Amino acid sequence: MKVRTLVVALLILVSAGCSSKETATDKSSHAAETLQAQECAACGMIVRDQPAPRGQLVHRDGTRLFFCSVSDMLTYLEAPSPHGKAVALFVESMDRIADPIIHNTEAGPWIDATHSSYVVGFEKEVMGDPILAYTTSAQAQAQASRLSAKALTWTELQAWSAQRGP
Repeated sequence: MKVRTLVVALLILVSAGCSSKETATDKSSHAAETLQAQECAACGMIVRDQPAPRGQLVHRDGTRLFFCSVSDMLTYLEAPSPHGKAVALFVESMDRIADPIIHNTEAGPWIDATHSSYVVGFEKEVMGDPILAYTTSAQAQAQASRLSAKALTWTELQAWSAQRGP
């Protein structure tokens, strides 16, 4: 009986060690990657040639996809994927003092999309709905004020996108 208990305890310790090691590996593989010549998973355009902010995500199976706009990433997320659930979502953060109406294709810092703040409801000639991404809600609120637009959280942005439809 004592041997059986010892074996069970040992198996629990080994499996706990494996799963914590896998988690660390998984999290590091979910970090944002820099733009190269990736094609947009929604429209096929070269992502780095499109104006910021752009998006990228990592699926449960490790598949990484890039998007030439936050709008394209939102549309993609509304459909089921054969790659499983998205486990990491990133958007490029806008410079808080840059003019968002000017088309800027320079790479910006990647931030967690689910903890970012967004600005919608303004005019800009882009494919899809123009959406700006900011690191803080204060930055988004300030830009929304300047543009007579609306600042949203990630959850509010998803609801806004779903209401607008494809």
